[in-house]
Amino acid sequence: MSNINQYWDKPLADLVGLDRLQLDDVGMDDPRAYIETADADRDYHEIVFCESLAFANEYKHIADKDLADGWLTPSALERTKTAIKAILAEKTSIPAETLDSIGIEDGGVGDEPGFEVSLTLPVKSSITFGQAHDVVMWPFWATMINISDPGTFNSPYLWNSI
Repeated sequence: MSNINQYWDKPLADLVGLDRLQLDDVGMDDPRAYIETADADRDYHEIVFCESLAFANEYKHIADKDLADGWLTPSALERTKTAIKAILAEKTSIPAETLDSIGIEDGGVGDEPGFEVSLTLPVKSSITFGQAHDVVMWPFWATMINISDPGTFNSPYLWNSI
């Protein structure tokens, strides 16, 4: 595991090959969030947030028509992506070109139903890791943490938007 502090003022290209950096590597202890750094075959870093559906399924926050064995259906995944992108656009200042890279897929939480949301940052960007953290990573992770918890004050709850 790398000490990310040594990369704070360096360009994103310097992160290539560091593999997975968990969120606690960058200052917060939440196992749902991580950076998958670029390697020789990929020219972007992937910023990921994983969400379990256990709570939402247990309390019936997701309509039955949107679930298949507890997992989101393809159409529900697409609506979830659209809702997340709209919330991020409204609640953060993440650049539009980064929001356009948003992806969503099943998985990320072991064998339990869940999904992963990701954004990408180009390796050849002129910004430093610290700038990318402050402008993209932290706002993305913090917003995802807030919208996935129905009790977060002053934050929309994701499943009320679907």
